[in-house]
Amino acid sequence: MTINIRERDIGLQPERTTLSWLRTVFVVLINALLVARVGYSNDNDFVFFTGVGLVFFTISIYILSFTRMKKFAFDTELTTKNAIFAKRYIAFMVCLSALLIALSCATNLYVSISS
Repeated sequence: MTINIRERDIGLQPERTTLSWLRTVFVVLINALLVARVGYSNDNDFVFFTGVGLVFFTISIYILSFTRMKKFAFDTELTTKNAIFAKRYIAFMVCLSALLIALSCATNLYVSISS
């Protein structure tokens, strides 16, 4: 089986898709750093270490985006099970970041009310 090089798209669709993946990685990284910062500033070890874990997961998404960029160069199917998994993975990380920030805010509110 030979893999042909994909013809150049005049509308620059692969470049736009690559940029959107990199923007997504940047937003997830900002959220992960925010979770780590909230955990550190509130002395909440669980939230802090989860935020650090999210930073490492973000690095894996960054690596995933580079492997996805290489697929655009060849004439192969782009919507695969791996691509669907990656999108679910990103959605899970964004939701986990939001839930951890909300959890930290709720615990701070509870502590301030009960004091």
